[in-house]
Amino acid sequence: MPIRVLSAFADVIPTPVPVPTPTRLALAVVACLIVVSVARSVLRARRPI
Repeated sequence: MPIRVLSAFADVIPTPVPVPTPTRLALAVVACLIVVSVARSVLRARRPI
């Protein structure tokens, strides 16, 4: 995934306190991984065995 997409995603994340950009980027990466894993499990559950 391009860094540009990750940084854009990091900017979208609402932060009540100002968070340094590296931390925000890490949060964005974690969020992306969670979304991907959830999507994969949903697709796997839908697919007939």
